[in-house]
Amino acid sequence: MLRALLVVFALSAPLLADDKPKPRVRLLGTVAVDRPVTRIHWTPDSKHLILITDDKGLVVARDQFGDDAAAKPVVEFALPANGGIQFALTPDGTELCAVAAAGGRFNAETRLCSWTLKDLLDGKGKAKPDRMVSLEADNPDWFTLSADGKSLFAVLVEPRAGGPAIGGLPQVVGKVVRANAKTGDTAEAVADLTITDASLLGASLHAASGRVFAHFQTADEHVVRCLDVATGKKKWDWRAESPAANLDGQPPRVSPDGKAVVAFVSRQGPRDLDRPLPPPRLGPDREPIAFGGVRGTRPVLLAGETGKLIADLGGDDATSGDVADFSYDGKLLFGWVSSQEGVRYVAWDAASGKPLKTWNRGAGVDAAAFAPGRYELACAERPDHGLLPPRDLLPRFDLRRASAYPPERDRDPVRPNTPTATGCVVGIWDLAPLVK
Repeated sequence: MLRALLVVFALSAPLLADDKPKPRVRLLGTVAVDRPVTRIHWTPDSKHLILITDDKGLVVARDQFGDDAAAKPVVEFALPANGGIQFALTPDGTELCAVAAAGGRFNAETRLCSWTLKDLLDGKGKAKPDRMVSLEADNPDWFTLSADGKSLFAVLVEPRAGGPAIGGLPQVVGKVVRANAKTGDTAEAVADLTITDASLLGASLHAASGRVFAHFQTADEHVVRCLDVATGKKKWDWRAESPAANLDGQPPRVSPDGKAVVAFVSRQGPRDLDRPLPPPRLGPDREPIAFGGVRGTRPVLLAGETGKLIADLGGDDATSGDVADFSYDGKLLFGWVSSQEGVRYVAWDAASGKPLKTWNRGAGVDAAAFAPGRYELACAERPDHGLLPPRDLLPRFDLRRASAYPPERDRDPVRPNTPTATGCVVGIWDLAPLVK
């Protein structure tokens, strides 16, 4: 009898251990905002979030997030009227900066605008920025500030004269220039972003390591190139065959420590045209929210030092995907992947590309950002795109012969995350349990 009890206890012990609750990610709280949020920035102490909309900036306190709480901004401040605004906090965390591009208007100029962060947190509304500097670097596609905040690095692009078209469009070349952040004067070009018979899709500069990561498209392949800013020399190239030109590219995403780079390459080539393409998935309002098409892109994870492929983050079934942000230490990566089954949001391990957590939620996230110094992720989500309908309710489209939209509707099915005028919900997720 005693021996039997001992055997039962021995078998039950590991089962009891497994019954202990395991750490899991949690939704810490939400706030409702009456307009779409296109970008999110955290303050350096992680106590406030700066929500960027089409025409305003909102500062919302972190402790205001609760159960379906309505946002009560600490302050609202006006944004410059010029289009093409990009935002960043200064390295010392004292100012919020934006490059407001002139866009297509001739009677406008590109400016570096700055707001004192302390004033915003104290509730001082701003009708205009505290400081505006006219930039000689006109209409940059992307910018970053140097580690000391004294210089601004900008990516400038222009059509290449006389080059053969790629994907039916003229080739684009570029360069990285360094400008004085106080005067706006351009000091020098620090990197030439040109490859023979290739078009530049985007470039990012990692200021801490002094490296530029540029993405090019040739007639038959993608090329991701790493350049040293100090010497202008190439450090490595990563190449992937891609007969289908993807000219809707975006700059590579670089982790804070520079150890990981995410590039976006074409999902399908001409050979894939011989097989049926998946139909678009529709949300409750019958709008396509996941699209399987030839021009879709998938994110790939590369080693920042060597350019070695670490992982295809989309997997074999992905038709498109995007990556929103790295965690402060570069250990986590958050984004979304679209496939024939719908859209799933994923938190990956940035060192291996392994998925750590997946949400099957449709397509509603327009902006996401990790907090400094902690594994909290803020996401802005549109509530109008939620649960997916049953498969038998979906129309059958042949995307090679027919449009997924009625001809009178002016929409772009390749970009399903265009903000609408329905407002959004911003939530904060605790992803710390995913990190060992």
